[in-house]
Amino acid sequence: MKTILPSILLVLVVGAGVYYALSTPRLVTETPTPSEGQAEGVVIAINLDSVAFDGPALIALETTAGLQVIAVPSMGLPLCAARENIADVYRLAVGDRVAVSGEVGEEGEIIPCSDVAHYLRLEN
Repeated sequence: MKTILPSILLVLVVGAGVYYALSTPRLVTETPTPSEGQAEGVVIAINLDSVAFDGPALIALETTAGLQVIAVPSMGLPLCAARENIADVYRLAVGDRVAVSGEVGEEGEIIPCSDVAHYLRLEN
């Protein structure tokens, strides 16, 4: 009798735990698929200051939809899948017309890097 009571208690506790685990709704967290973005417009500003510290080159475009920022990786550029399709940011100038395709970053910037189809090209 001494061993039966603890065994019954153990079965009840395990059973309650299994019931709780199977009946509790779970929050499904999936990694969001990065969204793709495209823009075309006139360069209104170029900021290369952060490139010296392995940050991105930031290019501001005036588009028909408004202001769009492009972030071209500096340190990782040789590792970018699209490196052959990315214009030299040091040759871009304010007033140039460019087109860009890339992944949309956390702050809405377009990052042309992770896919061979991405690009940053001069449209003049």
